Amino acid sequence: MQRRHKEEKNMENVKSNLQMIDLYFSKIECVQIKDQNNLGQINLTIKYDIDTIQDQTDKYSVEKVLSVYISDDKNRLAIEIKLNGIFKLEFEDGKENDSIAKHLLDLNTITIMMPFLRSEVSLITTQPGIAPVMLPVVDVTKLVDSINEQKRKNEQKCHKGHSFVEWSFI
Repeated sequence: MQRRHKEEKNMENVKSNLQMIDLYFSKIECVQIKDQNNLGQINLTIKYDIDTIQDQTDKYSVEKVLSVYISDDKNRLAIEIKLNGIFKLEFEDGKENDSIAKHLLDLNTITIMMPFLRSEVSLITTQPGIAPVMLPVVDVTKLVDSINEQKRKNEQKCHKGHSFVEWSFI
């Protein structure tokens, strides 16, 4: 009994300040067109997007929307998935740190969400008639930096809408 109490106390010391409040898929769409002439290997394009919905009453609470768009080079397959995660940072009184908060809310949230997104893509593409797709492991820091850079460029051009970061896979 003493050992269990000690383990619980030790877990309190390593508990993250970042808490996931909720995680849900707001969109799952898969369109496949059968083409008997083009069976076999397909070339995929995978695009990611990240949106942040800031809680107006708590600067340490956000909703992140991680999106993936997958298509093939012959327009036979189109997948769009949006995963929403609601996160909250909790600091001890007087220990708030905006630079740590930005890092946790920008990177760690996406790092937490990515395995769920990868799993959902694998799940829906293992259905009959669809070639299974396994999203490659992504360097979340580079992904977030790329998307943020693309959004900055789009803002400078006065374009509105999504800023996709695209990778092609064979």
